[in-house]
Amino acid sequence: MIAYQFGPSATAEWWGCECGTTLAAIFGGHPYSKISNPIKSVDGDIYSVGERVSYTINENFPYTDSYSKAKSFELSDTFDNALKINEVTYQVFDANNKDVTSDWEKNISGQTVSLKYIGEDTATVYGKFTFKFNNLIVLDPDSKHEIKKENGLEYKIVPNKALVTIVDSNDEISTKETNTVNIRVGDPNNPSTGVNFVLIVGIIMIIFIGSISTFRFVNKKKSE
Repeated sequence: MIAYQFGPSATAEWWGCECGTTLAAIFGGHPYSKISNPIKSVDGDIYSVGERVSYTINENFPYTDSYSKAKSFELSDTFDNALKINEVTYQVFDANNKDVTSDWEKNISGQTVSLKYIGEDTATVYGKFTFKFNNLIVLDPDSKHEIKKENGLEYKIVPNKALVTIVDSNDEISTKETNTVNIRVGDPNNPSTGVNFVLIVGIIMIIFIGSISTFRFVNKKKSE
């Protein structure tokens, strides 16, 4: 007897006499459990051109068995053109905070950096995983970037988000995007921006105070 199942349940009956009987289900893999959206964060908030940025992505993967485990995992991050990525490094930590970077292979295409799982068993990818991208260098944002002002200082906004892609045992593809995170970059052509503003004010104050001191010293000498 061969029974085919259509839908979530099936019933089979067998009548026999003095014979061995085995019933077996033949099926494809179980669907991979849905995951929540990964969470992205950035170390720091305000950057100057030339500084290095680090991003972190956290994702919780469900427990799976040999039937429901995924075929592949990939984390991809397309960085803004205001970030130089040719020196980017990465780290991956599992739910036990163990460094499993060697199980993930890095590929770069244009401004997109991808990490693909190349370990022996995808079932080991479960629990909270942490992905880190380091050493992205801040460039001068162009005129297409949003400009915001805060406390009289002007910044350009550089947004970023990542994407997790999973292919399950049935070749079904699911994707989840992270939240968008922003860094603020001071405009080097604007003297009232960020660090440049502070430096210029500091220099002016030093010159001003120094001038007053020199003036008093000269006048004192003249009066003597």
